[in-house]
Amino acid sequence: MSLLIGFLRAWGDGYVVVGDCCATAEQQSSLPAVYEINVLPYKQPCCVCGRELVAANSNFPVLFDGQRSEQNVP
Repeated sequence: MSLLIGFLRAWGDGYVVVGDCCATAEQQSSLPAVYEINVLPYKQPCCVCGRELVAANSNFPVLFDGQRSEQNVP
């Protein structure tokens, strides 16, 4: 199974990832889990401490950055 990196949280117009080391017990039990396989090859920092949660390709942007993706707008 892939490595757990954090939990997905609604933020602004999109979503961010709270790192597993920064997530509270309440967040861990109520938010969807995010695994390394879900975000690779994108960059994904923790929204609390800013630590990079995956060793990603530097050519890819942050996947969950709290912004609405223009590709998802009808």
